[in-house]
Amino acid sequence: FEIFYFLAYMGIPHILFFKPAVPNPFSTQVKFSVELTNGTDLYIDIFDLLGRKVKTLYGTGLMPGIKHLSWDGKNDLGQKLGNGLYFAHPENESGLETVKLVLIK
Repeated sequence: FEIFYFLAYMGIPHILFFKPAVPNPFSTQVKFSVELTNGTDLYIDIFDLLGRKVKTLYGTGLMPGIKHLSWDGKNDLGQKLGNGLYFAHPENESGLETVKLVLIK
């Protein structure tokens, strides 16, 4: 646990890495994996090619360790989205970069 205190002291983000989304391209579900150094909430917004937010994925009260979030290709209303390019954008405080996703049916 000492390393976690050191990371917090140094201001290093609570989320260490963002593995590639798999599978990508996807047709039914894509999974995101992150490693948390501290307990935290995690939010990932999904945007379409026109920049409209279509879905928010979230995990609240997550404990340290490797965590997984998945997206089923549906919007916040539960409607299946069409084929195309989408962007998964993690919350700003996470220090993670936006990920490109390709949805195919």
